[in-house]
Amino acid sequence: MKSGTASLIIAYAHLYARREHLKGSVTFCAVSDEETGGRWGTKYLIGNDPERRKGDLMLSAEPSGKTIRFSEKGTLRLSGSVRTKGAHGAYLNLSKGAIREAVGFLSKVIDQVESIDFEMPSEIAAHMADSEVLAVVDKVRSEAG
Repeated sequence: MKSGTASLIIAYAHLYARREHLKGSVTFCAVSDEETGGRWGTKYLIGNDPERRKGDLMLSAEPSGKTIRFSEKGTLRLSGSVRTKGAHGAYLNLSKGAIREAVGFLSKVIDQVESIDFEMPSEIAAHMADSEVLAVVDKVRSEAG
């Protein structure tokens, strides 16, 4: 993230130096909140002081390869508890155990989510069937690590 932030500062300074030749405005926003759920990140800043933090252009850096991509990320955080008969670790035959039950449940949830069917627009499906496009998609995915 440090190199991405440094490049944004340079890009912002470049735009600022040429501001009289540009229409619109640019807002520079550097936040580091992805590890805590993002509640204090960009969305928070825009929502709590929209007049101060607006612009026609947003500069954003994500250290995931050299490919420029447009994407949407989000998080889903769930909490729950699993109750089992319970048993001492030496007596695994008496109960399946909460961890094994939770893994089984999560496996079913993942299967359900992955089985959701959606209809891709025909023009996008045709584009995505092109071997050159598939090669680029594979390259981008491998760079993202």
